[in-house]
Amino acid sequence: MAKKEKDNGARNLILGIVIGVIIIGAIFMIYNSSINNSTSSFGSQDSSSQSENSKNSCRDIEVPYQDTETYIDQEAYQDLEYYDYYLKLEKILAYTQERLEVLGRGLYDEARVDIKNIDNIGEWVTVTFYWKTISKEWEDTDRQFIEPGETIRFISVYDKDAGEDTTFSYTYKSDAIEKSKYVTKYRDVQKTRAVTKYKTETQCD
Repeated sequence: MAKKEKDNGARNLILGIVIGVIIIGAIFMIYNSSINNSTSSFGSQDSSSQSENSKNSCRDIEVPYQDTETYIDQEAYQDLEYYDYYLKLEKILAYTQERLEVLGRGLYDEARVDIKNIDNIGEWVTVTFYWKTISKEWEDTDRQFIEPGETIRFISVYDKDAGEDTTFSYTYKSDAIEKSKYVTKYRDVQKTRAVTKYKTETQCD
């Protein structure tokens, strides 16, 4: 009887040890599984974070594009312009001569100016005489038509007193002749042209 109880105690001890080992093994397996899952989750999060950082790697770049701009240019054109033209004239001779008309105007000075037309067209020419004495000044004109190459004498007479000294000067000029000619002028013209411009864009990898 005592031997039978002893055998039962031994079996219970062995069974307890086996159950203990099984429980410890189960606990160890559950712990390892938990560690592995935690490591896998962390690795997944880290990979996801790296992927997100990679997607958010952006930079600004200059991108060319074509555009049209407006500008002002100088454009040449021909225009008809009118102007005054005067004959080419040449003075040949100019002098004064004292004259006396007993039965006429009496004592006087006569001024003579010979003018030649050296142009290729004819026109009216006016010579203006400027008389001057000690006490007064006087102006006179003589106007005549001169053909091309022709020489005309222009005359002015000044009635004077005996012993009166006179001097004279003169100018000469033809009537204005209206002529025209084409001249080059410039005007502002608005034009357009294609140009390359650049704009900033954000580019992400």
